[in-house]
Amino acid sequence: MMEAERHLRPYCQLEGHSDRVWYVAWSPSGDCLASCSGDKTVKIWGQQQTSADDACDSEGAWKCLHTLEGSHSGTVRSCCWSPNGKYLATASFDKTVVIWTEYDGEWDAVAVLEGHDSEVKGVAWNPNGFLLATCGRDKTVWFWESQPQDEYDVVDVKHGHSQDVKSVRWHPSGEMLASVSYDDSIKLWMESDDEWICVKTLPGGAMENGHTSTVWDVCFDSDGCFMATCSDDLTVKIWSLRLSHENVECHLVKTLSGLHERTIYSVDWSTMNGFLATAGADNRINILSAMDSKGTDESQRKDVETAVQVQQLQAHKQDINCVRWRPQDPTREELGAVLASASDDGTIILWKILSAQKKMLSVQVGLAAIELECGYKVYVGDCALHGLELWLQEWCQKRISGVVVASERISKLVTHALPEDVEVFHISPGQFDCARGRDRLEKSSMSQEELPDALAVFNYHGSVNALFDFMELSYGLSPHNKSIQVHQIHVEGLMDPILVHCQESLNVFNAIPGGTEEEKGAQSLFHMMNRTHTKGGARLLRSNLCQPPMDVSIMRGRQEAVSEMVEEEQGFVQVLTALQNVPDDAERVFKNICLHMDHRKQLGIRGSGARPGPDNKVTRLTLGFLGLKMFSESLQVLRNALDPFRSDVFRKFKDTMDQAGGGELLEFFGSLFSENLTTQKAAFMSRSQQIFALNSGHPLLDVYRKTFCDATEGVHELANVCKVQNPRDFANLSVRYAEQRGFFFHIPIPHGQPHAFLENYQGDTHNALPQGFVVLVNQGKAVQCTCDEANALNMRIATAAKDCIAITEEILDDKCGYIVENFLSQLVSMYEAISEIDMLAGFALLATQKQGYSRPVVTTYGPFVIQDGRHPMMEERIEEYQSNDTWICEDSTVQVITGPNLAGKSTFLKQNGLLVLMAQCGSFVPASFMCLTPFKNIIVLKDSVHLGTTGISSSTQQSMKQIAHAIQHASKQSLILADEICNTSSSLYDTALCWAIAEEFLILQCKTLIATHATQLCSLSQLYPQCRCFTLSARKTSQDNDYGIEYTRKLRRGRPHESERYGIALAQNLGFPPDVIETARNMASILEHQISRKVLVEPLPGLHQETVAFGMSSQVACIKEMFSSGDFTPEDVFESLSKIHTSSSS
Repeated sequence: MMEAERHLRPYCQLEGHSDRVWYVAWSPSGDCLASCSGDKTVKIWGQQQTSADDACDSEGAWKCLHTLEGSHSGTVRSCCWSPNGKYLATASFDKTVVIWTEYDGEWDAVAVLEGHDSEVKGVAWNPNGFLLATCGRDKTVWFWESQPQDEYDVVDVKHGHSQDVKSVRWHPSGEMLASVSYDDSIKLWMESDDEWICVKTLPGGAMENGHTSTVWDVCFDSDGCFMATCSDDLTVKIWSLRLSHENVECHLVKTLSGLHERTIYSVDWSTMNGFLATAGADNRINILSAMDSKGTDESQRKDVETAVQVQQLQAHKQDINCVRWRPQDPTREELGAVLASASDDGTIILWKILSAQKKMLSVQVGLAAIELECGYKVYVGDCALHGLELWLQEWCQKRISGVVVASERISKLVTHALPEDVEVFHISPGQFDCARGRDRLEKSSMSQEELPDALAVFNYHGSVNALFDFMELSYGLSPHNKSIQVHQIHVEGLMDPILVHCQESLNVFNAIPGGTEEEKGAQSLFHMMNRTHTKGGARLLRSNLCQPPMDVSIMRGRQEAVSEMVEEEQGFVQVLTALQNVPDDAERVFKNICLHMDHRKQLGIRGSGARPGPDNKVTRLTLGFLGLKMFSESLQVLRNALDPFRSDVFRKFKDTMDQAGGGELLEFFGSLFSENLTTQKAAFMSRSQQIFALNSGHPLLDVYRKTFCDATEGVHELANVCKVQNPRDFANLSVRYAEQRGFFFHIPIPHGQPHAFLENYQGDTHNALPQGFVVLVNQGKAVQCTCDEANALNMRIATAAKDCIAITEEILDDKCGYIVENFLSQLVSMYEAISEIDMLAGFALLATQKQGYSRPVVTTYGPFVIQDGRHPMMEERIEEYQSNDTWICEDSTVQVITGPNLAGKSTFLKQNGLLVLMAQCGSFVPASFMCLTPFKNIIVLKDSVHLGTTGISSSTQQSMKQIAHAIQHASKQSLILADEICNTSSSLYDTALCWAIAEEFLILQCKTLIATHATQLCSLSQLYPQCRCFTLSARKTSQDNDYGIEYTRKLRRGRPHESERYGIALAQNLGFPPDVIETARNMASILEHQISRKVLVEPLPGLHQETVAFGMSSQVACIKEMFSSGDFTPEDVFESLSKIHTSSSS
């Protein structure tokens, strides 16, 4: 079934190729897009950005960053990024594959792979980046292995297909390769005894349930459980997969037809949401939801539930050759699903898939409680400690069997508060994976009825993923269909989650439309504020903007920390330097260490980036321990940098660091590992790292290491003997190492001549090589060979390495449990503290880099005052931005703001909301003075014209629903920003409804700003002393003739002058014909004469005196709060009061 109405929206079209575009490939981070074309070039597209998180966030502004040309002499058919994003491989009709990399901002070709006899059509890097697969018209599939110094050796060449091979794609595990061909078949390849063999052929033909014509493309879902293929027979087939050692079970589970009218060229499965995209020669793009409907036994994969979500007709003007989903970053989930398409029309289009009710989720989550006896339930909230007691009270009334936590502080509180029979499990924050959690939630069809739709920003997906991981790792179970219920629990001390439409209206995460590329960094509040150095810091900022704290002590504590960093410039620089040294992959390291404990071996979980083979686990554990060591060292550096600071935030971190025993942990690593242990990519160096990572101490380990070293030296001695015996041909002989083959000899063939060596090799191998030598691969420019003695040495090396790795694995397993039990929870807690420090350091950096930022005054009771406030993003676009003041208190809870179009009413409303968000997060704000009592919620009400329709109800209905929701949830602690509400079909009824809504907000005493063109609402100020009227002033350039408007955008007290015909002046500015302008003036005069100009009501007697009394009492309350905060001297207080008095009386 279709969950929600969705549609594809093109938001950027990339033009630059002079011929058809064959292929597109996203970089692993999703920041860049590579495209290749018949014009023999490769282009890399991207966005200029001020920080790593800016990439791909805003629509438009994409440009060609680099053009790669000169290395291919024919059409470039395919391209693929290496998993680390450092290299780009391109396959061409000129029979070559070129490897590119970037040096000093320029892309250069560092390797050319030759060997195919005809056009190369496909290239794919395996997930760990050590193997490259290519295919071509010569009916072959080649396997290449990367070597040091950007060299690549042929591992194997397969001739399994009978026609040209169209595409290759790796399984997510990296253990299997799929190839599809013109011969209608699909072949699955796996490694066995250092050779790649075809373990499964899915033949063509209706009798075999296969495709009946050319198979063009293949892809896998994120888990590797299913494979999709598309064909010239106009069908898409979905196959179930089950991998085992050197074997794979594959069964057809669904055939999809009727999606396209002509050949289907491309298919791709999104790792973000399980959507399947197809495209073909009919210029059409289809988006399907594809959900696993397996039962409780994971081995039984019966079917995939599919439904067409989007069908985009005429997506391009000509055939669509390729579609690819952008990889998803879980810390930027609100960006939504992005699809790139390439076409024969020479263009690339970037599409966004949108739902009728788009959800924007925060990532910072903390707890998941499990009820095993009556199904599994997840209780979700923020990881802050505030309000935890309420959770615990709620949990104690449940039949809970276990609690999963990601914080040592929370773990201790939970352990003491819950009954003894409830087990507490510690889990890594990296397992609170928002994207995977949402995907798993959707696949399991879990019940979500109790979740308010409007509070979607409250991220429960991370906790769902943590729960799944916990169940799979601890019990080998997977929660099945409808076995989990998700409940949200409100947490005291935090603002209500900012609603999705409010976030969009305030541009919290989404970009402000328009602007130049230089201004792109300031298009959303998040990107303007995000100056963090760690993923945890950026995620915490995103979470706080979704749901800011409203606890006064937290806000003041954060502001004190920011102030201290701003004032201590030298110490602040040291803190920033220390934060830059915190490893980027710290969360992944914590997760991998958690996943590799002894009692989880049987699950066979692989960490990202792990090399295949029997030494898989040792590599992961070694790299995990190395990551922990680097993280521990960075903690000590940060601890020393924070010595000069005395605020509570820093003091708590230093206390935690001292109690956690960071020195003890470093001492432990020093005794366990060699001092020169570093990350190694080269195959032999990586193998040596596994063998020599641990310090000596185990007697058998020393024996095996000596055998390994002696045999390795023997190979090099053998190479020297060959050089001496045959100096003419073997003078340049070198020793190489490949993971599958071990050591072999690399002999370059002299340049420019076939030479007797090559002729002899082609005719008689033994005449070309010494006795006992065998050629493994002829690469054209060189040959790879071995001999019996080298093979014997390789056997000794492999046996010794296997024995060393077995002992190392045993030791690391034991040490892994020790680390998890004694140190991991403290390290995770410190990473949480680092995330907060990183976020606050970003606030301090923002305050120092911007002009005119000040520290807000936070009170427990008092007015909402802003002096010289500015819109934090718009001020960067306007040279002389007009600042404005805000004064809202008991004597003026509702303010009606009028003015002509383009005067800045909407900007002024957004400005107030954004400054409140910044202040409650703990940041300084763009104002000379700000005073506020924390708000419980911010509600933005928009004109129905600015609301999109859902296809079910009109925009007016949506606007009315928002207003009804606002009235139901508004209180004295609410900030209401109402922008041109109630625009229906009748201005008379609109005004009446707006009047009634404004009176309701007056009764509720919520702080309200209403921007409107209905000047009749200004009469409210003559009835209610709590209502005031303001106007954003503008003046005509000519008094007698409406020649134009000059916008001052200055807020002034009072209602607008009714005689100023701003609309007519604006129309004249925009080029309306003179006769239309003259007619409008005449009609305006007639209407002004006919319409009564009297106010709706007579002012109340004594209104002025009551207003003055309200103002005086509010100022006295403000004096009291400022004195009691202890942060201001009497001189500061009176100076601020003078500004407050000016704001309140103006």
